[in-house]
Amino acid sequence: MDDSSMSDSILPFLPPLENFPAGSFRWPPQLVYPLTLLSRGAQFSRVDCGERLCHHIIDMQQQIGLTSLSSGAVKGLCFFLDQLMTRADAQEFYESVLPAMANLVLRLPLLLESHMKQTERSFCQENCNYDKLMNNSVNLRVLYSQQAGLVVLDQEFVAALLACSFFCLYPLRGRRKAHLPYINFDQFFGGINGKGKSQQQKMACIMHYFCRISRKIPEGKVSYERKVLPQPNSHFSSFAICEPDHSFWSGSDALLCPFMVFEKGTIEDERSEALEVDFANKFLGGGFLFHGCVQEEIRFCINPELIVGMLFLPAMAKNEAIEIVGAERFSCYKGYGSSFTFAGDYVDTRHKDSWGRILRTIIAIDASKQPGQYQFHHSQMLRETNKAFCGFLDHSKCQGYFQDMDLSAQTRCIYGTKVAEPAKSGQLFQFQENMDIETVHRKELFTSKQVNVTENSRKYVILARDYELLLPLKGTENQRNRRSMITSSSGQSNAMRTFPGQGRFMHRGMVHNISRISKFGIATGNWGCGAFGGDFELKSLLQWIAASQAGRPFVHYYTFGDHRTQKLQHLTEWILKQGWNVGDCWDLLMEYGEKRVNKRVNKGLFDWILPQSIQDESSSCLENLGNRVTCC
Repeated sequence: MDDSSMSDSILPFLPPLENFPAGSFRWPPQLVYPLTLLSRGAQFSRVDCGERLCHHIIDMQQQIGLTSLSSGAVKGLCFFLDQLMTRADAQEFYESVLPAMANLVLRLPLLLESHMKQTERSFCQENCNYDKLMNNSVNLRVLYSQQAGLVVLDQEFVAALLACSFFCLYPLRGRRKAHLPYINFDQFFGGINGKGKSQQQKMACIMHYFCRISRKIPEGKVSYERKVLPQPNSHFSSFAICEPDHSFWSGSDALLCPFMVFEKGTIEDERSEALEVDFANKFLGGGFLFHGCVQEEIRFCINPELIVGMLFLPAMAKNEAIEIVGAERFSCYKGYGSSFTFAGDYVDTRHKDSWGRILRTIIAIDASKQPGQYQFHHSQMLRETNKAFCGFLDHSKCQGYFQDMDLSAQTRCIYGTKVAEPAKSGQLFQFQENMDIETVHRKELFTSKQVNVTENSRKYVILARDYELLLPLKGTENQRNRRSMITSSSGQSNAMRTFPGQGRFMHRGMVHNISRISKFGIATGNWGCGAFGGDFELKSLLQWIAASQAGRPFVHYYTFGDHRTQKLQHLTEWILKQGWNVGDCWDLLMEYGEKRVNKRVNKGLFDWILPQSIQDESSSCLENLGNRVTCC
């Protein structure tokens, strides 16, 4: 697909711009006049109250054939502007903020042209396979389901797109069929006049964002990525990590990463370098534009640039996640749900990367809704673990996880597939990648030697010595279970295994052996355990497994003051002391799930795992905590 066809995919979902063959855009003439009036201020537009602004928006909608604001939306917007805003804030809005927003919308055609003409290759990853996966483009386009892709936008362009949402200029036709979430603000306005005050506070966050950008347009970039674990037989399976199956997790020797529980603090305030998990709906943004005000919706309030992803990111499938890098935080807040309150300005002081993105990475993963007892079925645990793994994995380092471990063309990694030529004793053992395995057994002479590649990455290189290498036959029933053992220089045994559906080997302990793939950890919490009804004991361990397998150096788990999770810290510390790995933990969860489904166990997961002595210690801590709360 060429760049023009990719950009064309978004045009039906943008405000109705006139498109010319040379790749230029402009607003229809009938829309330029009302926007120009707004951009010149209240003295020219005479828009100085909520009612007049609503009439102006309706006039613009009618000029381009869109559905007009509903009476509920008009009442809600008027109520906020005329009754909830202070006189000083309202004056600033009509004289400065609203003209700046109108000017951004007027500039949208030029911003779109500039975006489409940017040198895309400057943003592409160095890894050629990942470059192919991204379709060689970062242009604005619809990132459809099962099509991994990346869109990179200037923050000014993002602001213009958000202003179009405020003025409700996006057409509705085709969005439902494309599984795209709603994007106009009219239903958002309609909830302001209701009984709940949280919608009013959400609106305060959005107004604060527009106030900030009216004073100074941010100069960075924001990237939006659809991450996919493709099916084994898909087009992308030859250069991407496929969706794992049960044997993948059961056979993993990846060590579990450190795990810390925080009763206080929030994910967005994480101070270490970490991916910040968005407990998402499969439709990005969830109920943000409606009455929702829980974790995902609050995140979209304080980081409004996330909202733009709703324009071109359709609903997530079970093997997909969404990663957004560079979305700036603009607001502070207090409370949660009905108690949510805008708490003033927030200045995001994080550094930027080489692309100009603020170093803030938000991972949207959607848990299953109301799974009940079904969440303990093996298939459901596999679904949730793969979902988290898809979000936590750095897909730019696919190729067996190991872009940063490549030594040279002369030394192939141990995740190669077929021996090119029989190796002689003392020589490097050569592999050819992406070839069918035609031999079950090949007797060769091996040892492995640990070689320093960089300061922070290591790999194993196979050397020919007396050893019998067992290669699995591709496509056989036992492919994923068969192992070949390699004796390391330290005398310990290591194993190789294949990814599901691939004939490529992968070192079972690869994550540990390279001292973790990324310096970015995971900041998460009770994912899918609130309105979605998940079991937090199960979900916490599934996330831990996924983060460890993805090569993340730590998990920071925020409980939001939920004292039930006190036992989680004791459990993870005990498991780490036992030296368990990902496969050990997975097998234990499978055993518990089977017993729970068949009603052969009636206790929680933590109590089932922990020895009684550790449980008594944990109960004592909880009792002391309760006494302290009572005394206070």
